[in-house]
Amino acid sequence: MPTVIVVSGPPATGKSTLARRLAEHLNLPLLGRDTIKEALFDTLGWHDRAESKRLGAAAAAVLFAQLDTFARTEIDCVTESNFRRTHSSADFQRLITDTGARIVQVQFVADGQTLFDRFAARAATAERHPGHGDTANLDEFRAELLAGRYEPLDVPGEVLTVDTTNPAEVSIPDLARQVGALLHADTTPTS
Repeated sequence: MPTVIVVSGPPATGKSTLARRLAEHLNLPLLGRDTIKEALFDTLGWHDRAESKRLGAAAAAVLFAQLDTFARTEIDCVTESNFRRTHSSADFQRLITDTGARIVQVQFVADGQTLFDRFAARAATAERHPGHGDTANLDEFRAELLAGRYEPLDVPGEVLTVDTTNPAEVSIPDLARQVGALLHADTTPTS
């Protein structure tokens, strides 16, 4: 049964960096929505937040097409984005139904004020692609940043919660061991 390790959480929780390190540790491919979205920005351009959202929807469609291909060819993988329960649960449920994939969720959480401050600081630098328009998004994301967490996706499977308030304290080797144990766990139903 192919497994999709879903790394999610609010913006500025360190998803991209930590998911890349986790995928390297597990020797698995990483599929990220922002990687696709930024390629679309560079290819098609962008003008405003509405355009960024439109390209974000296109990036999500491409991401789920890739996840479907990986699952159908029984390749485990890691995917990361700010997958929201209300927006993404149905897409992952469809992936499970269509391919038989198993989902392991890694939910990043952090202190809300820390997230808000990180997001604001990141928006003021060239760290993120300008197509995201983070300087204009601060008010849009304020409530979810201050909440410090997303609810896990409404899909079957295990959920690991990782606090990234102090990213230096996150042990990727330990997280990889936990995820690896779930990857290799026998999920065959017993009678």
